[in-house]
Parts: sequence; C-alpha cells; structure tokens
Amino acid sequence: MKHWLLPLAGAGIALLVALGTNPAGMRNLRFHLGWYDRSAREAQIGETLKIFNRLFATFYATGGRLEGLNDFPAGQMVKRRVFQDIFTFTEQNAILVYDRDLFQLKKVRFPDPERAVALADEVWFLTLQESATRKAKGPSKANRLQVRYLLRAEQGVWRVVDFEVYGPDDVVPDALPRGF
Repeated sequence: MKHWLLPLAGAGIALLVALGTNPAGMRNLRFHLGWYDRSAREAQIGETLKIFNRLFATFYATGGRLEGLNDFPAGQMVKRRVFQDIFTFTEQNAILVYDRDLFQLKKVRFPDPERAVALADEVWFLTLQESATRKAKGPSKANRLQVRYLLRAEQGVWRVVDFEVYGPDDVVPDALPRGF
C-alpha cells in the first residue's frame, strides 16, 4: 500500500466514526458543507417570531393569563422574564398593552445547525391601562425598534432563548453573547 494512502484512509475512518457516534453528525456535516435549505430555515424562524410576538402581546394585554403558555416558543428564562414584567405592572394595578404595527425580518444568521440570530425592525404601540377599568393612563406611544432574537432548536422546534431591544439608529453588535 502506498504511504500517502494511510493518512487518507485514517482520516476517512475517523470521519465515519465521528458521524456514526454523534446523533447529529450528518446534520452538522450537511450544515457546514452548505447542503441545507436556508430559505426554509429562515421561514421557520420568521414563523416562530410571528407566534412569539403574538403571544407576547397577548400575555401583556390579558394581564398575564396563562392560556397559550405551552405554545409560546420561548425558553424558560424568557417566559420568566416576561411574566415578572407583567406582574410588576399588575402590582401597580396597571396593564401594559403592546400592539405591533410593523415586523420586518432584516437578517437571519445560523452560527450552527441548532442556533439562529435574527434581527428585525419593529414598531409597537404601547398603552398603559388601569387594570379594573382598562382606561388608558396616558396616550399611546409608538416605539420604533430593532430587536435581536437569539434562538435555539430544541427537539426540532425553534425557541427564543433571549431577545435584545435596540433603538432604531443603534448599532446592533455582531458578536454573540457569551453562553449562546
């Protein structure tokens, strides 16, 4: 056998062993070789964020009713953060109503097959209301923002594990947060 074939055969065997022992081995290989449907994955992210924002607004508008919590495509820490904020308003006999006017997905990037970073331009109208009467405590305010969503695929379902809100003219960092 030629000496140059030994390292090539060793690398081939190592690749086969790595792919065979890792349950996500083929998926990772296809991802890193670019053999996946990027537009389908971006559509999944867009649909996930659409559901996330609809339920996010519903939780606030209802003062924290739990219907739909199991359908909320968010990680546990995001759910906790949202409901802590809602209950802060509840303690003040107020409800913060979010009404989304615009959602435009600007960019989606996939650091690996299980993680995604999405950047969206959004406009939300915020109204603070009294809990009992639902009377507005002030005028409705339009807020134009950029939101960076950090998502993970868990058991084949995309979930928002964090989101960061920036002003319309702020520079959104390209670097990923630690631990993501």
